[in-house]
Amino acid sequence: MICDQVEVSQLRRELADKESQLSARNPEKEKSADDELSWLDVLSHDINENVEEIINLQKALFELEDMNLHNRLELQQLDELIADLVLLIYL
Repeated sequence: MICDQVEVSQLRRELADKESQLSARNPEKEKSADDELSWLDVLSHDINENVEEIINLQKALFELEDMNLHNRLELQQLDELIADLVLLIYL
């Protein structure tokens, strides 16, 4: 039990030393935290811009696919009309 008390005392001293070292480095840590937040803010802004661009590109793709479908249908109708006219000419 005495051995445990000695070990506990030693661990408490080590913890106090670590806390004092941490508090001494705190201003430096705050600066790096601000730098990290700034970097994260820039990164977040870039991600938001990329997401908006992806959404706009997806909308443009849907519009192009829709236009392509309409053009195919119109082409099919024109092909059918031409086929009908050819039949009328040869009859």
